[in-house]
Amino acid sequence: MYQPPNNEVLLQGRFFSARQGKRSLQQYVQEMRSLCAAMTQQPLPESVKVPAFMNGLRHGPSRQALFRNMPSTMEEAISIAIVEEQSFNSGLSTPWKGGGEKPALKV
Repeated sequence: MYQPPNNEVLLQGRFFSARQGKRSLQQYVQEMRSLCAAMTQQPLPESVKVPAFMNGLRHGPSRQALFRNMPSTMEEAISIAIVEEQSFNSGLSTPWKGGGEKPALKV
């Protein structure tokens, strides 16, 4: 109600310039969802939101999975990115506990 007359343009500018950077995927997703929700007078079409979301992701498994799958909605892209990141992060954890030596690979 009490927003500047060019608020939609400012929000679109922030949306298109948003980048994940050093933030977590969840923080980036939250910002993108908030910006989309705030653009009420001229909402962006999904065909514009999806590439903007994908381009803002930092290079890694989530971004690669999105370019392989090419989702049709931003929510679908978010879902794929979160699943891929969780899958990647679960592979980074070690299956053994304790301070012993890591098992040696036999060649």
